[in-house]
Amino acid sequence: MSDQAKWKHALLSSGLPLEMETAHQLVSAGFTVQSDFNYSQSSEELTELDLHALSCTPFKKSNEPDTSRVELLIACRQTGRDRAWIFANDPNAQNLSPVKPEYAIRVVDHFSPWVLKPDKSFCFDSKTPACMKGIEIDIKTGQIFGQGADKGFKSDIETLRSAIPPLLADNSIFYMSGQPEQNIPFFFCPILLTDANLFVMRDDSSVSNIEAADHIHEAADPTPFLILHSDYDLKFKSFCTDECARMKVLQRSDKCQRVEQKRARYFQRITDLPFYVIDALVEGLPDYMNRFFTHFIICQHTWFPELADTIKKKVESVIENRISIE
Repeated sequence: MSDQAKWKHALLSSGLPLEMETAHQLVSAGFTVQSDFNYSQSSEELTELDLHALSCTPFKKSNEPDTSRVELLIACRQTGRDRAWIFANDPNAQNLSPVKPEYAIRVVDHFSPWVLKPDKSFCFDSKTPACMKGIEIDIKTGQIFGQGADKGFKSDIETLRSAIPPLLADNSIFYMSGQPEQNIPFFFCPILLTDANLFVMRDDSSVSNIEAADHIHEAADPTPFLILHSDYDLKFKSFCTDECARMKVLQRSDKCQRVEQKRARYFQRITDLPFYVIDALVEGLPDYMNRFFTHFIICQHTWFPELADTIKKKVESVIENRISIE
């Protein structure tokens, strides 16, 4: 590598160009962007997330009041175009799978006097792969990343996951503590952006088929973005339940009790009520842990504008059909 090229390699490897390009795309899409978003991972530790993007519906607003808040949590990993991230599709039957495409964009209306009912159109379409595991490979050298001490993109997934409990607790407390007319639902979505090429192994890929292949395209198909299910460990569960314990204060709030009563008159299931959701998160019940903390979108960065537009359209489709339970 020439001396003149070293600065370029260093700058690209830092990830800063990818972050800045993404930030400009988000602003163009109507989001406000914060760089190096800090959140607490313990009482003594602060962690940074590359980008935090915020917008409110209606996206094309004039003087209309906000109807929901939309937040994107974004980690950027610039690896070089010789890298490939290869993922395995979820092999389970849809009704038995832990991967739920409808959880890719989280909908939180439990603490609001508004009911949101996402339908099947809220899920990403069937062409968006739902995956359970992946590895990072240098196509030229064959080197594998993300094993042992080098966690590769898995460390970015953990950074995104750890940002969710503070966001969930902070937003829930903020909206419930404000004026009733300002208590609106919110959406959030954790996204990992990369310049690496994304591939998903074909269902018929076998050890013998891969041994006979000369090129990665013979064993895996490229994809612009995918949904990854990544399970949490006991350390995260402990951190999560501690963070969500801050929400217990809402159970003593007159405002939250009124929302509880309104939703109880509307819903027949206790699982849809705010007090139950708080207890479920504090206790770390598996259904709620899976819903909020295990699904991530991984996107090849050239496709990010399309992904952002898709998220906005899906959010708008849900908000258009919201129901007031005042």
